[in-house]
Amino acid sequence: MVLTASIEYTFGTTPGYNLAPSIDRSSGSTRPTVGSAPVRRRQAEYLRFILAWQSLAIYLFHLHACISTMGTSTICFQKLRYAAPNSLSTFSDVEAQADVQEISAGWRDTITILMPLWKLVRIASAIFLPLCLALLQIDPIRNSLVSRTFAISALIFSFDGLLSSCVYVGFKDRISSSQVAKRWQASSSDTFANIQASKFWAAIAMPISSMGWCVIWFMLSMFVLAWNTDNIDFLLVCAVQALIFAREDVQ
Repeated sequence: MVLTASIEYTFGTTPGYNLAPSIDRSSGSTRPTVGSAPVRRRQAEYLRFILAWQSLAIYLFHLHACISTMGTSTICFQKLRYAAPNSLSTFSDVEAQADVQEISAGWRDTITILMPLWKLVRIASAIFLPLCLALLQIDPIRNSLVSRTFAISALIFSFDGLLSSCVYVGFKDRISSSQVAKRWQASSSDTFANIQASKFWAAIAMPISSMGWCVIWFMLSMFVLAWNTDNIDFLLVCAVQALIFAREDVQ
């Protein structure tokens, strides 16, 4: 019969130092149990490793959202986030004492600020969409891989800006609902506490950022066209032709 004994060592009152190795007296070997210090130390190291990778993933997601929206999501977060009532300093106090009606009223005011911007993006996207289609009708742009890629990218972003702005303007009542207002209040912490907050502000800035990327790709395609063409008269003819195609598409 194998005799075993459990020996516990406790160092003062400091938690986490309860050593309970299991000793096999027949072989003299010591095997750490689940509650032993080495096992707890390894578990703490694994936990720190997982938390470090989680923090890195959240940071990379925030960086991706900031770059993809050209920083407009960060600007919207700083300018349009929920203000703390009664000069409360921490977000936990705001979350505990915020009134639902006050949050809904603040969100409706925010929608009032964003609505003219979304309407402006809708008009600008409606103008750039036929212009991008007209660029693809020009032979130097259609035959060049770089300029054709830039023109197609501008076309995609102009369509994205037009679609998102039309959806936001058309569904104003649903966006102004109390559920979205609660989401706005939850995403208005001092920093981007989670990925959901970054998604919210990236969605708010989607029409504006799409229009910005459309303008950038459109200007790059025109720059490549001007760089590869020495005849200025040809550029003027191409510009007039693009405007004619755009007017026909609008009509």
